Amino acid sequence: MFVLYCQALYLHRQKNHSSTHFHYVQSQYNHHIFFEKCNLYDCHNVLLASNRPVYDLYWQGTGGRGMSADDWKVIYELHETYLSSLLTDEKKQAIALAGRYARRILLQADIPFEVLCKISEHFGQCSSLIISNRFDRVYPHASFASHVLGYLSRSEKIGRSGVERVLQGALQGQLGYVKQVINSTGKCLSQQEYHEAVAGQDVVLTLDFQMQTIAERIFEKDQTGAFIVMDAKTGAVRVLLSYPNFDPNAFLQPITEQAWHEKMTINNPLLNRATCSLYPPASTFKLVTVAAALEEKIVEPTSTYFCHGYVEFGGRKYACMRRIGHGEISLKNALVKSCNAYMYELAKRIHVDRLAVYAKRFGFGDKTNFLLPEQVGLVPTMAWKLSTYGERIWKGEMLSIAIGQGFLTVTPLQVVRMVASICSGNLVRPRLLESEPIVAEPVAFSSSTLHFLKDAMKEVATSGTARLLADVTQVQAYAKTGTAQTCSLEKAKISKDQLEHAWITGFFNHKKGGPEYAFVAMVEHVGSSRPAVELVKRFLQAYDELCVQQPEYCSSTKKKERDERA
Repeated sequence: MFVLYCQALYLHRQKNHSSTHFHYVQSQYNHHIFFEKCNLYDCHNVLLASNRPVYDLYWQGTGGRGMSADDWKVIYELHETYLSSLLTDEKKQAIALAGRYARRILLQADIPFEVLCKISEHFGQCSSLIISNRFDRVYPHASFASHVLGYLSRSEKIGRSGVERVLQGALQGQLGYVKQVINSTGKCLSQQEYHEAVAGQDVVLTLDFQMQTIAERIFEKDQTGAFIVMDAKTGAVRVLLSYPNFDPNAFLQPITEQAWHEKMTINNPLLNRATCSLYPPASTFKLVTVAAALEEKIVEPTSTYFCHGYVEFGGRKYACMRRIGHGEISLKNALVKSCNAYMYELAKRIHVDRLAVYAKRFGFGDKTNFLLPEQVGLVPTMAWKLSTYGERIWKGEMLSIAIGQGFLTVTPLQVVRMVASICSGNLVRPRLLESEPIVAEPVAFSSSTLHFLKDAMKEVATSGTARLLADVTQVQAYAKTGTAQTCSLEKAKISKDQLEHAWITGFFNHKKGGPEYAFVAMVEHVGSSRPAVELVKRFLQAYDELCVQQPEYCSSTKKKERDERA
């Protein structure tokens, strides 16, 4: 019995010794110090993303015997007077533990400033109440340019998309930190190091607030697509819209499963269709086909062709967009009226690899080196088809490529870059930051070919497939439309997903002056190019009104100032 008693006493002392030792185990803890993220502005210094002060209320336990009666009195008064949701059973237990082990516990986050002032006045003598301030990101214009600005993760406040992600380091600056020594209960015993956070840099985007605002309103509620406006000379992107869009403020708060389903799953609003979606370019690619034919001397600018409404090749008929045919038609009118048959005839006489060379000269099949993530698309070649499918590109497939169908895929950003090069004579890199240098090189086409394309695009916007744009009399527009197939022509269009995409691209300038802007609009699954034409018409009408209300907006002086800043 004596032996058992001695063993029990030994184990009891060992247990107490171990517990005491555990209590005094020390470890180092790095507490990060965040500087408020820097602001985002448009090209006229309109604030697009900023920060708001947030005030959090903490309770700092004192250790010792834990919470005193006076401490609990403060907590209950807070609950009854100011913070009605404070005292849950779980929170009571957490407060008690904080008091016992000298921990700091969050009582309530994001307290309104007015309430905070009353709490400070009421409990000014209570040293255990700690007010901490931080900054939360705020997007004052909600869903405005959401695919450009992007959004942050809720907890870490790290950029997850858009400029917020690409320029995370520049906007965030350098993190600071405090190195503390804490014991096993979380109590701070000492502070060893302190490094101040370093502020980042404000960023000025090329976006134009007023032009982007106009664009945000031109899509109809049930439509999906993209719209871009870019300075044809400098590459400054004044408008970049993917629709539907989203409110980045939503990601700064908890999102319920139901809210996520309602806001973020229907029509995929998080997808940036302007840069990350690939589509057949449809008849907008006829500009490339005609340019290649002129450069290769396959046709002359004055050449004509008789369109019967179809072309027979390989035992099948390839239909023109006008089934009864255009009759005798010039090369220019083949673009103006979007004659497929003339393009088929050109496709018979040009090798697919030569057409690919000219498509590449316009920037297709390559990255534009835009700031935001982008898809590359595909310009098919004989080598690509052999390596991918083990066979060559058949001539019938070449006919489809010549009208922008088949294997060919592009992004709206690539299309607007192409028409900007036709307008200015230079293939320019699209820019999203005012601080980015202008990078442009002469587009590798003769001036006569570019002039021919411009003349044809002018007629498209006055008497051709985009003649609705002529209703905006004070804006000179140049355009090319397209209707992109999404499934085989033999299939019945039994659902919206099988309807064709609408394209229109070109450039414009106001007759009072100002820059020449390249544009592209793409609307998914609407069956014809008309919805895209109507969309651009709405934009040009609003742009014209803007120039009337603010004459300096499109003046030559304003253009000069922008060019100098760029």
